[in-house]
Amino acid sequence: MTRVLIDASNLKVGGGVQVAASFIEELIQLMKDPEYLREWPWLDSVMIDASSSVVNQLPMSARAHVTLKNRTWRSAFDRRRNRLLSARFTVFGPFYGKANARIHIMGCADVTLLSPHPSGVPPLPLPTRIKRHIRKPIAAHSFKSADVLVTETDAIRKHLVDHLAISPRSIEVVPNAIHEIFRHPERWLPLPLPKTDPGTVRLAYVARAYPHKNIDFLGSLGAAVLQMYGTRLQFLLTLHDSEWSGLSSLTKTYACNVGELSIGQVPTLLSQCDGVIFPSLLEAFSATPLEGMALGKAVYASNRDFVRTVCADYPIYFDPLDPTSAAHTVASHIASCRHQALDHDAAKRPTAHTWTARDRALAYIRIIDSSMKNCPPAHDS
Repeated sequence: MTRVLIDASNLKVGGGVQVAASFIEELIQLMKDPEYLREWPWLDSVMIDASSSVVNQLPMSARAHVTLKNRTWRSAFDRRRNRLLSARFTVFGPFYGKANARIHIMGCADVTLLSPHPSGVPPLPLPTRIKRHIRKPIAAHSFKSADVLVTETDAIRKHLVDHLAISPRSIEVVPNAIHEIFRHPERWLPLPLPKTDPGTVRLAYVARAYPHKNIDFLGSLGAAVLQMYGTRLQFLLTLHDSEWSGLSSLTKTYACNVGELSIGQVPTLLSQCDGVIFPSLLEAFSATPLEGMALGKAVYASNRDFVRTVCADYPIYFDPLDPTSAAHTVASHIASCRHQALDHDAAKRPTAHTWTARDRALAYIRIIDSSMKNCPPAHDS
């Protein structure tokens, strides 16, 4: 019997949770489709482990198909539950412990482990630097031990080949995609927002407060736009209370924290804003700009390759390390749209990314299936 495990039990916060929830929701729909079951009979008995963070993002109808399991480094070594698996797909690694599978397929998107400390990001606290220094070689070993790696971009694939000496033949590229819920407004969940003064331009930034997300840049940007152009910006953030408390007082002056959101609340937030702001300094493949594009919103984004490769000419690009020049870019665009909504202008700009959540799910399934058929037996690590 073919025994396949989809493992999202290690994911707690960030974009990985959204990707896993989207994939699992699509997978469960495909498991019920006779056409796909004929092509991939093993779908009928596929097992799914997911953390509470992932399960909480799933619709109630999907949760019955998922085993709630919050993996820790200790539980990674617990093999009592499994006989030898035909394949384990760890949605995002690293994976610590024994895979207990003939074939181990692992997603790889943690650019903070793979890339140098980006310019402009303040030095990390010493305990964090020590932890990352210890974790980095262990994570690298985990990625190298997988039979197949799945990345979201060619840039990450190249890094794995150049810096970890991983064979390009064992790396697949599957782009990120927005959740299917963006195409179904009837599934959006309510999110009341506080009132704001007339003339204020609201820009959303859906992100956690990781240093590379560059959130405190927004305070300097908001101050520069107000001082130089007289336009008041308000940045709507989606942070945990502890993350919000750690921001600078200047950033808090120009921001409002709506708290952590469910998947169903993200399109509700973006639909109520004038645009999306994305000042990140380092990404694998963030869905945030794509989500703004999907709703036809103006997207103001870092002038970095990890955005341009995905979004092409749709966003209005700015230097995420220079608030003065960024203020000119953002304010000039807002002024050019003075007599029309920002999203009206955005709808005219070209888009490059048409990959869907269903496309991604099918790509994952094909990789699992072909790996079981074609890859040599795994070394069970």
